[in-house]
Amino acid sequence: MTSPLIPILFLDPGVFVQPLAAILGMYGIVKVTGPLLGRARQRGYDGASAAEAVRLVISTPTGLVPDRDLATELIRALHPRQWRGFDAWRTGWPSTELRVVRRRDELAWEVVANRQIADQVGHALRTLYPGTE
Repeated sequence: MTSPLIPILFLDPGVFVQPLAAILGMYGIVKVTGPLLGRARQRGYDGASAAEAVRLVISTPTGLVPDRDLATELIRALHPRQWRGFDAWRTGWPSTELRVVRRRDELAWEVVANRQIADQVGHALRTLYPGTE
């Protein structure tokens, strides 16, 4: 009686190596292609977003008492909370810049974002700071 392990030991190693190499190669392609496609889609979104950049200068009403909690809520409201897109390919996370600028010898906040996020910032401002322009 012969053992069933003996014929397996004498097989050509190419029988095992080639399918294993094909499986590992496909796994590597999947792992590399996903992030590259994500980066390409984000770059497409950034390019389209830069074409419609909006600069909002926030001027607070006179007599507004500074409130740290409201300022924190406004900064949280700048986060888009979801991917945005211009079409099926150009999707990604919008970039938003919050700056402090000097206007008419006063410090003011300036938000630089694309049109989609500018609407969201406007709603957040009207909600958190009524009377803000």
